Amino acid sequence: MDEYLIEAFLTSLKISLNDKDLPMDAGEFYSNHLRPCKREGVFIDLKNTSYKKISKFLQAMSKLGIIDFKETKKGSVPQITRVNRQNKK
Repeated sequence: MDEYLIEAFLTSLKISLNDKDLPMDAGEFYSNHLRPCKREGVFIDLKNTSYKKISKFLQAMSKLGIIDFKETKKGSVPQITRVNRQNKK
């Protein structure tokens, strides 16, 4: 399931998410960009991934240098603030 999630994530960054739309709430990104870019016939359920939550997944992608991700304080809505389009991943 992780590989489908990462594939949909990278596809959404390439074809769906525009830099002018940033910063964007993690939930909005997941619903409006990532899920529509999943492979046909695949249902992505975050609970069935090793990440379990969108915020943990986005933190992992941030550590890889693909995006900048921010959680201002506990309980607040996490946001994607920048996409590193030069990253080779």
